[in-house]
Amino acid sequence: MNESMPVHRLFPCRCGYDLRGRAVGETCPECGWVIDAPGLSWWTADCLHRLARMSRLAWIPCLLLLAVPALFVLLVTGSLLSVGGDGGWIATIVAFLILMPLQIVTQAVAVWRMAMPELGPARVRTLRVAMVARIAAFAMVVALLAVDALLASTRSGAFDGMYVAAYLLAPLLAIGSDFVTLGVLGSLRRESSALVSGWHAVMPPLARWGLIGVYLLILVPFLGWFFAPIAWTVTMAIGFAQVGAVAEVCRRQLP
Repeated sequence: MNESMPVHRLFPCRCGYDLRGRAVGETCPECGWVIDAPGLSWWTADCLHRLARMSRLAWIPCLLLLAVPALFVLLVTGSLLSVGGDGGWIATIVAFLILMPLQIVTQAVAVWRMAMPELGPARVRTLRVAMVARIAAFAMVVALLAVDALLASTRSGAFDGMYVAAYLLAPLLAIGSDFVTLGVLGSLRRESSALVSGWHAVMPPLARWGLIGVYLLILVPFLGWFFAPIAWTVTMAIGFAQVGAVAEVCRRQLP
């Protein structure tokens, strides 16, 4: 008589108790939960490798983008000290024109690739809708600036009203989509009970809710326009880095 081999648990219980190696159908000694599955559908070597790889693709360009405000500060410092010239402005503008589109594209690709079927249809749909909304927000700004440049001498008061609306709505749409994205990705840690340590455990939830402050700051003329993008960039880097940390912890627990 052939008996099927028992299926064993691959990761801890939802209460945090280590159930690895126990058979499906047994109970958790800590909370009494009946083990109903060996693991989450995304808890595979291929899925975890993709999450780790895509997290790097997302957070590294975020940190590279910080070169723009750094160059700006050096430029202002040089101007105050009466050193340097137009080359500093050119370098800052070129860095922005290269690094900003790079960050937008890499984040879009990374999140789209993270939205694997193994995460479940709700997560996949939410991540992809959020990313489309984010790209639409930046496209709105680019289109408005292009039209403004073409019609600078003939624009009407109605166009100025559109400018104000875009000033309020485009950041709200982009930051709101990032808030949703970090929420979905943060749920992977809660679902897996991955024991990440240090700032990977503490900072991402704070950074996500800090996006609300980023939106409010970006509405403040001049000073807010400088500091809000920095805070926004750091926030997203922290959130995406946690995904990689969770994936690495989970990979080490695979049999």
